[in-house]
Amino acid sequence: MGDISTKIQKFIEIFIDNNGYVKVVEGLKNTVIIAIAGLIIGIIIGTLIATVRVIPKYKRLPRVLDAICSVYVGFFRGTPMVVQLLLFYYFFFL
Repeated sequence: MGDISTKIQKFIEIFIDNNGYVKVVEGLKNTVIIAIAGLIIGIIIGTLIATVRVIPKYKRLPRVLDAICSVYVGFFRGTPMVVQLLLFYYFFFL
């Protein structure tokens, strides 16, 4: 497995002496930005769907919007996350 002191020295060399911590902090910053953006988008979409689902369905437009929201919610609740990721990868990003 090797000598632990050489591993510690290599870690100090890469992480501290060569400013490797800068990449870690940059990655943490990107992660926080993505998480906050996802949270905001999720709140907006969730609020819109909840509003559409609770309004009275006397006219045609609310019924159509309710059907669209039902399909959207059914898709995300009824399929596993891995299937969703594969669908997004192969249909939206290629």
